[in-house]
Amino acid sequence: MKIRLPYVEPIETECLPENLEDLVKKSFVNFTKGTNKDYTFEDKLLYLDNLRKSYLRDCTDTSFEITKILGEAYRHQLDEHFDILEKEDVFSTEFMEYCFDKGFMPLRDTWDKWSSSANDRAHKAIVAIIKIIINFEWKETDEHTRNTK
Repeated sequence: MKIRLPYVEPIETECLPENLEDLVKKSFVNFTKGTNKDYTFEDKLLYLDNLRKSYLRDCTDTSFEITKILGEAYRHQLDEHFDILEKEDVFSTEFMEYCFDKGFMPLRDTWDKWSSSANDRAHKAIVAIIKIIINFEWKETDEHTRNTK
């Protein structure tokens, strides 16, 4: 599996690069460029949330995900009720709430439960990235560079 972090080359989980920590830090520093250092905690949360929502699911196209959810809903309606969804069903608050909840579902629900040990390597890589981001702290030189660019 490849993990695509912003501003760096994709990271292959089969063979993690020796400079993983440097790559993740470079990605995070570029991700936060232009943000005041007082917001580093929020930047970390946003970075990790983007990792969870986009990079871990191999999806960067929101419209594709919505189309997939709509397809699942139409299929369920057809299989269970021998009917198709009406426009009002799709625009209902309940359906929008369902789509919103799907977007924030727990990470464990995004992995294929029948997968091989390849997912174990991906999980370990993701945990390593999370640890690097959580433990990230600005150095004096980083702060100067960040504030002058």
